[in-house]
Formats: sequence, structure tokens, C-alpha cells
Amino acid sequence: MKFGDIDSTRFGFRSNKDDKDKPCFCWLISTLKISILQDKSKKGFENLNYMATHDKKMECSEETYPTDDYEASFGTNPFSRFQRELKIKWTTYKLCGKCERDPNPLLAVHSAKGCAREKRLCIEIFETGKTAVPITLQKLLKKLWELRSTLDQKETVIKGILKDIKKKFKKCDPSKMACDQTKSFCEGKGKFF
Repeated sequence: MKFGDIDSTRFGFRSNKDDKDKPCFCWLISTLKISILQDKSKKGFENLNYMATHDKKMECSEETYPTDDYEASFGTNPFSRFQRELKIKWTTYKLCGKCERDPNPLLAVHSAKGCAREKRLCIEIFETGKTAVPITLQKLLKKLWELRSTLDQKETVIKGILKDIKKKFKKCDPSKMACDQTKSFCEGKGKFF
């Protein structure tokens, strides 16, 4: 079996509680976070402040994850009762094989019997007032703002917009989700942490 090919029968999601028999999975994880703020005294698209973040990491874990995890909310900003906030978090997971356990885990809290470890591949942030937010990205964020009162009913439409937003990240490219970039980390070559 080549690295990155998953054979679920070989991993065998067992009920055995013995840690050494539990599979240790290699994951490639992409997380997109969106925050759009507006003063409650403003209307429409007036005075919108944006933050869009893409974070990509590798992780070894005994956990099994869904293909994606989507959360969205709209309401009062918990840090300022004078602002409304639209928050969206969309995480996609790709199973890339198994992870080798660290034979000598340094800290019990990080070990999970040598399985639990992670490494960030990249992070890229666009934020009003701190970085330039491209006009094309602002247009997509405004589309999300328009849908703020229908977050649950329009999940498919919102995910389509989020896919377009992901394309705006060039330094931390979400489209590059090939398992080969996890190989050295997950096979435990070099340092485990």
C-alpha cells in the first residue's frame, strides 16, 4: 500500500482499548476562519471590518475526523456589545495514512502513547487595518454578509463562497492538499516534536 492510500480494513477501527493496538492516524487539516464586524449603528455594507485566516497543519491523532466541519453564527460581538459579528469556521480533513508513534514521548500530556503531535505548515491572514484586503476578497466577504440571517438554510451556497475565498490565499494555498507533504512528519523521520 502506497503512502496516502487508505485501506480501512488494515486500520481496523477496533474497540480494543489497548493503546498500542489503536491506530494512529496522519491528517492534513485546512481551517478557514472568517470574522466580519459592523457597528450596530451602521447599515448595509457601511463600516465593515474583515478578518480572513487560512491555517494548514499536519496532525497525528488517534481521533477520527469527519470530511469537514462547518460552524457559522451571527450576533452580538462578545467583546463589544456595540458591534454585530458574523463568524464562520470551516475545517476540512484529509486522511493521509498512519503515523508512527514516538517511541520516547517527552511529555505525557503530548504523548497519547506517542501518537498526538501536530505541525503547522502555513498560516495567512487578511485583516482590515493590518493587512491589505484585496477588493476581490472584499466582494466575496460582502456576499457572506448578505447571507448572515440565513446561515443554516444556505450552507451549500456559503461553502461555495468559502471555496472561492480559499483561492485568494496564495502564500498558504488551501488547494495543495497532497499527502506527500505529510510523509516525513507522519513517518516520524527526524524529530517527533
